[in-house]
This record gives sequence, structure tokens and C-alpha cells, in this order.
Amino acid sequence: MARIPDTISTGNFPVNGNGDRTIESIHQQVAEDAPVILWMTGPDGRHHYFNRLWQEFTGLDNTDDPDGSIWLEAVHSDDREQLIQPINQ
Repeated sequence: MARIPDTISTGNFPVNGNGDRTIESIHQQVAEDAPVILWMTGPDGRHHYFNRLWQEFTGLDNTDDPDGSIWLEAVHSDDREQLIQPINQ
């Protein structure tokens, strides 16, 4: 793996056994620092990722979400059924 130059390093990225920053840690840092709301859900409707701005905007905390469906609380109630219908099929 190529070493990331220090000139573009602004975060405290985890390193692998070779002392290199991992691409996963770089992607994570970029997603957290992006000035946009980011989230990912799978085809099963369970969340995979919310960035810090998503949590600040919605006021929801995904750390206590055992079934991965907390994101539905951020969806307007008029739109929820339309979103969960394909998931339940």
C-alpha cells in the first residue's frame, strides 16, 4: 500500500501493521468531515452508516439501534410506508 503524503493528512487516521494509513480509515474520516449529510442503508432496510451531520440534523442517535431501523424516524410519516414496502417484499 502506498503511503499517504503528510501534506494531505489532516486527521488522526488509524495505521496498519506497516505504519501506513488504511484506505478505510481515510474514507471514514472524509465521510465524517464532509459538509453534507451522508447515510447508507442496505437492501434489507437496515442502516450501515450515518455520518456526524446526519445525527446532528436528525437528532437521532444510532448507537442504540439494535434492529438498524432508526433512520425511518427521520423520514416524514407520509413517506414511510412507501419506503418500507419494497423492503418487506
